[in-house]
Amino acid sequence: MFIITDVNSRFGAKLALQLLRSGQKVRGVGNHRENLAYLKSEGMEIATGQIVDPVFLASAFKDAHTLVLIAPAPSNLESFSNTFHQVGSAACKAIKDSKINTIFFLSSMGVEQTSEAGLILGLRDIEQQLDTLNTENVIYLHPGYFMEHTLSKISFIKQKDMIADSIDAQTPLYMVSTEDVANYVAEMINKRNYYGRAIVELYGDRLSYRKATKIIADSIGIPELPYVQLLDPEMRNELVENGFSINMANAYVEMSHALSRGALCPNLIDKEVPNCPTRFTQFVNSIFVPAFKAAI
Repeated sequence: MFIITDVNSRFGAKLALQLLRSGQKVRGVGNHRENLAYLKSEGMEIATGQIVDPVFLASAFKDAHTLVLIAPAPSNLESFSNTFHQVGSAACKAIKDSKINTIFFLSSMGVEQTSEAGLILGLRDIEQQLDTLNTENVIYLHPGYFMEHTLSKISFIKQKDMIADSIDAQTPLYMVSTEDVANYVAEMINKRNYYGRAIVELYGDRLSYRKATKIIADSIGIPELPYVQLLDPEMRNELVENGFSINMANAYVEMSHALSRGALCPNLIDKEVPNCPTRFTQFVNSIFVPAFKAAI
């Protein structure tokens, strides 16, 4: 039995579908049963409850041998650092009381940062807690900047005729598609290609936001679309106006500082040779453009 937490996330859902369709038994953990109906129709078991509750997790982990741990980070969290710490603590307690012998943790490039990295610091906290376990296999997934993050810029384009963020326009970002990460993990699982403790870095393209904006602009037929680098207060205000808590808005702005200084980059694989197949142009044509056309 495979357990996937935050299974309704993009990565969680894609991985669950791949495992189910390859014949694996999957139990998905989420807060709301109604949001998981489409995965249940594919044969997934559902466990609904709070991921910060070790008693609930102990029940959810019953009879499982492999855990894919995804820490949910909804935009309205009041304190991401406290919540991430609670996720790590609850998961570790439940793992100790379970038969789980393999853990995949969705972390991030840049997790070695110790300050001014926003959400990355929460992932670092969870990794440090997982380090205390004696579990046979612990695989830390370190993807780059998810290409899907650019989908949040559609509203900027529709409303303000620009793409905007507080990330430096010129700094190259190591970008990866969610699907590639799910494919990579599914292949590891199906081939049992993991032993002991490991870090897996994943990226498919290396582009600055200015270059990414140019690709998007040409693909949606607005060739003069600019990228505007917002000041921190401007970015913070935009996020709060779109439903972010102050804490999460501050965490995002902090993370943008880490991205801007190039801190989210590979340390173990070749920085010049992507190890995932999807390039940003492919992602834009297959995912971004249809989403842009469908948006009101």
